[in-house]
Amino acid sequence: MFTFQRRIGLSVAAGLLVCAAWAPEAMGQFGTKFSTSNPGFFPFYQVAPGLTLQQAALNIATMGRAYSQFPPWAAGFAPNAALGYGPLFPQGAPGSTQALMNSASANPALTRLWTGGGYANPYLYGGYGGGGYGGGGYPAALTTGGGYPSYGGYEASAYGGYGAYTDPLSGYLRGSAEVVNAQGRFKVSMRQADLLKEQRVRERIDNRKRMFDEYLYEKKHTPTWAQLQAEQHENNVLHWVGPNVPPGEIWSGTALNALMDEADQLQLKGVSGPDIPLDAKVLQNINVGPKGTGGGSGGLIKQLPENGTLRWPLAFRTEPFKTEVQRDVDKINDNLATAVADAKNEHTDASVMAELRDARERLAEKLKENSPDLPMDQYIDARRFLDNLGGAIRLLKESNAGKYLGGDLAATGKTVKDLVKYMKGHGLEFKPAVDGQENEYVSLHHALAAYDIGARQQQMVAEGNRGARKPRPDEDD
Repeated sequence: MFTFQRRIGLSVAAGLLVCAAWAPEAMGQFGTKFSTSNPGFFPFYQVAPGLTLQQAALNIATMGRAYSQFPPWAAGFAPNAALGYGPLFPQGAPGSTQALMNSASANPALTRLWTGGGYANPYLYGGYGGGGYGGGGYPAALTTGGGYPSYGGYEASAYGGYGAYTDPLSGYLRGSAEVVNAQGRFKVSMRQADLLKEQRVRERIDNRKRMFDEYLYEKKHTPTWAQLQAEQHENNVLHWVGPNVPPGEIWSGTALNALMDEADQLQLKGVSGPDIPLDAKVLQNINVGPKGTGGGSGGLIKQLPENGTLRWPLAFRTEPFKTEVQRDVDKINDNLATAVADAKNEHTDASVMAELRDARERLAEKLKENSPDLPMDQYIDARRFLDNLGGAIRLLKESNAGKYLGGDLAATGKTVKDLVKYMKGHGLEFKPAVDGQENEYVSLHHALAAYDIGARQQQMVAEGNRGARKPRPDEDD
């Protein structure tokens, strides 16, 4: 019998080798790492040196087909029914005499054990020809549970049932199939990972599109610098035409210049505005000068008496501050009248202008040092006086200073409309007021505010009429 099984095993092995040689594809045996027919899954994993997982799966399938051509008992093992136990033989247990007797009917290889032919199991009841050695064996232990009392009978096994029996070949093939299934699950996982990757790319593109749409939205609805400037100008005009404008904004000329710019823009749009008359005496006390912070003002020079000596604020005439600044005060009094006379004659003395500038700067430093010892109102008057003095010095340095001092370049116009045209046409702007001119500045502010309010009303009426007029049929849309 053993010779027959050995022959069967060799035949199976030879069949497997032949089938493996006929395999249509053996990539793993040649160490190929990449596949052109199945891109995306490389390198192919190897279950042994030179044996890829795909080749192993093919070998397993070939082995299964080869083994399926032989009965189980031909390879030396059989299922439960062939061994005499299992559901078909409930009275038999593995290894019992009854199970071996039952198996004779299902496994021809065991029939000779009970017919007296071949080699018998000496440990079974009967031995050779059913008798064992001298009819011995261990019949009590095998059949009745006798013999050694500590072991008991095998038929009444203390280990209970053994469950389903799995032959080694089936277990090997099942385990190999699990490896192939794992490869399939791996490929599915790889494809799912590819899908997740593509989904991530798609979401990133979608997020970029949303960001770009948000950028376009913000760009479309974000006001430009010109729009912000126009809005701020609109707010300023609404503030300066109101009744609660701070006096400082009027006296400094800030409110007057803003209202003049607004009136000029309305006139450029074709809005004439109401006719607001102006008093010539009021305009005589309005200081004008070149546009820009560097442009000077002749307001302080207008107040010079015949002797050319300025009327200094109280802080410069009170001890002990008077003693500290008297030298610079005298220098300014001595040189200012000379500088004015030179400007009217269209002549400028550089040394005189330098004396005026240096003396004024020293007075500003002294005022700053003594500010803690001066009352607040005196300090403010002195600071304002020095600012006006600086504007006068800058004006005297201008080449056309004589025209400002002679009245050729001054606030002129019978109405607000005329004043705006003259000021804009000559590049002039309103300069700060000096002591005694505050009322005239307030009066001019009221006139400019009234003009702007009336001009805006005219503009609104004109725009409303244009919007309400329906186009004729022959007009273009």
